[in-house]
Parts: sequence; C-alpha cells; structure tokens
Amino acid sequence: MEKWKIDLADRLFFYTDGVTELENEKGEQWNEQRMTRSLLNGFQKGPGIEAAYAGLNSDIESFRNGTPFVDDVTYFMVEFKKSRIDFKSPCQSPDESGDFL
Repeated sequence: MEKWKIDLADRLFFYTDGVTELENEKGEQWNEQRMTRSLLNGFQKGPGIEAAYAGLNSDIESFRNGTPFVDDVTYFMVEFKKSRIDFKSPCQSPDESGDFL
C-alpha cells in the first residue's frame, strides 16, 4: 500500500479517461498534455482552484467546439485549506501518526 502525505494548500485533481479522450470535430483527442497545460495555466492565474477549474472548463469547451460527448467526462479538484482534515469512511482510518492509510 502506498501512502501520501497531504499538506496545507496541496491540490488534487481527479478525472475519468473521458476527459483526456474527448475529441474535437477533427477527431483529435484532448489528451493529458493539453489537460495538464490548461491546469497549470489556470493555477498561475490566481490562488485557489477556482481559476484553474474555470480555465479547464473553457479550454475543454473551446477544444470540443460543440462536438458531442461519446464518453463520460468527469473531473473534480480538491484544495486542502485546513491544517487538519476530518475524514470519515468505513474503509479507511488514520494510523497512529494521523496520516490516512
């Protein structure tokens, strides 16, 4: 099992493969490179995840240019703003150090 430490102001981005595989009218895929570039540009525009989220939405819509979705396109971002994260789940619990397994 891999373990990660999450610090204050860390950001996580989750997405389905439909995001990177969505296509425009030419049949070109959005791909991970375009997605990463869009996210990095958005994060440079200001603190928090709001600008990155808005920029990603805009870039995806511009790329698609009205082309219908053929797969699910799901993504979300999380930014940790508290020094302590309260997490409840029947599957996971913090270990003795307070890190989540």
